[in-house]
Amino acid sequence: MKKHNGVFVDPDLPKGFYATENSQRSEKELKEWWGVAYIINQGKGAWVQYIVECLDGGSWDRPTQIGFTDDIDEAADIANNYTVASHPLENN
Repeated sequence: MKKHNGVFVDPDLPKGFYATENSQRSEKELKEWWGVAYIINQGKGAWVQYIVECLDGGSWDRPTQIGFTDDIDEAADIANNYTVASHPLENN
């Protein structure tokens, strides 16, 4: 997977990632993606927007959008400085 400043860009996310209840996600998926901020490139040509998202429990069935910008370095900074307070597998 492609990275920029240590952050995944347009990662290959699991099937149903945007429409699966967090309580129904596999342990493997939670270990791989919970609290991992990543960048989605939503632009083409002259218009570019980078959306920073993270599966963090902010929504019950999809990742949370934590920022957006037209600068990939700024997007990476947003992702690298984002922290998640808890993990659903911490007590297991």
